[in-house]
Amino acid sequence: MKSMDLVLDDVFGEQVGKTDQLFGQYEKLYGLPIVPFQAQIPEGLLDYVAKRKNFVSVLLYDNDGNVYMDPTIADTLYFGLPGGGIRNNETVQNTITRVAKSVHPQLLIGDVEPLARIENRFTHGEDTYTQDGLAFAGRVRNKSMIKQSEFEGSFVRVTQKDLESIKRLSSRQVVELFNKRFSEIQQRSGSDFQDEEISTNEKYKKRYIIHNNLVKKFVLTDERKKKSEFRDIIAGSIGKDTQSIIDVSCGEDSFIPDLGKSMGIPLIVGNDISWSQIELLNQKHDDVLFTNHNGTALPFVENAFDVSYCANTLHHMPNRQALLSLLESMFHVSKKMILTEIEDPKEIGGFPHWLNKNWFMGYLKDVGGAYLKEGDFQSIVHNLFKGRADVKLQNFKNIMGKYMIATITKDRG
Repeated sequence: MKSMDLVLDDVFGEQVGKTDQLFGQYEKLYGLPIVPFQAQIPEGLLDYVAKRKNFVSVLLYDNDGNVYMDPTIADTLYFGLPGGGIRNNETVQNTITRVAKSVHPQLLIGDVEPLARIENRFTHGEDTYTQDGLAFAGRVRNKSMIKQSEFEGSFVRVTQKDLESIKRLSSRQVVELFNKRFSEIQQRSGSDFQDEEISTNEKYKKRYIIHNNLVKKFVLTDERKKKSEFRDIIAGSIGKDTQSIIDVSCGEDSFIPDLGKSMGIPLIVGNDISWSQIELLNQKHDDVLFTNHNGTALPFVENAFDVSYCANTLHHMPNRQALLSLLESMFHVSKKMILTEIEDPKEIGGFPHWLNKNWFMGYLKDVGGAYLKEGDFQSIVHNLFKGRADVKLQNFKNIMGKYMIATITKDRG
C-alpha cells in the first residue's frame, strides 16, 4: 500500500513523498554518512525553516578538483556551498539543476553524486525544527567557456588549512568528503573521456530524433532486432528472485526499466554519464531511480544491487585502465553482472559493418571504437573473474550483428 504522501503526490502532481523515499534509498545505496548541524534561530526564521523540510547542498567542482565557494558575510567574510530547499513540485534533480544555474545560468554539470545526508536541527525556545538534506557533488563541464569574472564566488583548491574559511561545520565536512572522493575518481577513471561523448550526443541530438522516429520504426524494428528473444535471454540471466538491478550505462534506453517492472523488481536504477539525459528519463519513469556516475568509479556500497547490467559500453572505453575499472566497479557494487557487447562489426561484415560505419559512426557520430572479437571478450572476462565468480557465456545474433553475453555471478562465501 502506498504511503499517504505518495498518494497525495499523485493527486496534486507533487514530489514530497517521492523525495522522502529517495532520501532513504540514497542513504542505503551509497552508505552515506550523516552530517549533523544544530543552531538557535530567532522567531522570525521559524516560517522559513518550516516551509523547507528537504533541501540540497551542491558542491560544484572543476576537472582539477577545485571547489566553487560562495562568499558569505556574517561577522566576517566566510566561504559556503550553494544550496536550496526542494519545492513541493520539484524532483531532487530539478533542485540540483536550479542551484547550479543560480551560480551561473549557462552552467553545465555532470558526475552528480551524493556525498552525505545532512540533518539540520534548529531550535527556538522549546520548539525544534528538523530539516533533512542531501549534499551532492557535481562536476562543472563548461567552466572554461564562462568568464571567471561572471562568477560571484571562486573555484579554489581547498586545503586542510583553507577549511577554516568555511563557516558552517557541515559544509566543511562535505568538502572533506569530496576531497577524498575526488582522489578515488581520479585513480580509477584516470581521465575525463566521457566529456567528448556527452558533448557529441548533445550536439547531434536532433539526428537521434530521426534515428528513434524513423530508423527504429521502419528499419531496426523490434522484430528484426529479435527484441522478444533477447529479452527472454536477459530475463533468464537476471533471475526470478532479483530485488534490485542497475543499468550502469542506460542512455535513453528503457529496456531495463521496462523489463525490471515486468519482472516485479522493487528497486530499478538507471545510471548514465549525461546529466541532461537523466533529467529527461526522470520525467518518463518516476518509479525508477536515476543516477549520474562515471561507470568506472561507481560510488555505491559493496553488493548494493543483486544485478548490474551493462550493454554496448566496453567499446566506448578509451584505454585498458578505464575498461578494467568499469568491470571491477560493477563487480564491487553487485552480486551478479550481466555484460552484453556487440562483436567487432568488421568481423561480422555485411550489413552490420555498413550500419556501424556509415550510420552509427558516420551519421550519429557515435564515440568509441574499441570493439572486441568474441575470443578476446571471453578471454578478458575469464581472466579477470577467474576464481572469484561463475561465468556463463552466450551469444545472440540479429540485424545489428552478433552480441556477446556474459553472466558473472560472485562465488558465495
